[in-house]
Amino acid sequence: MAWGPFIAVREGLLPFPLAPAAYWTFDEFLRQAALLFLSEARPISIEIPLTNRPS
Repeated sequence: MAWGPFIAVREGLLPFPLAPAAYWTFDEFLRQAALLFLSEARPISIEIPLTNRPS
């Protein structure tokens, strides 16, 4: 699928001195794009309960 191009970009950035920052930026861009696609451009709200289930 898209694994080959992903690895090619990461390996292509290895010789550059700013590779760690570039890796983070590239990975963060992909993560944000995946979240936008999976959430169908709606806000994602995850609520964490403050107390245990009262039963």
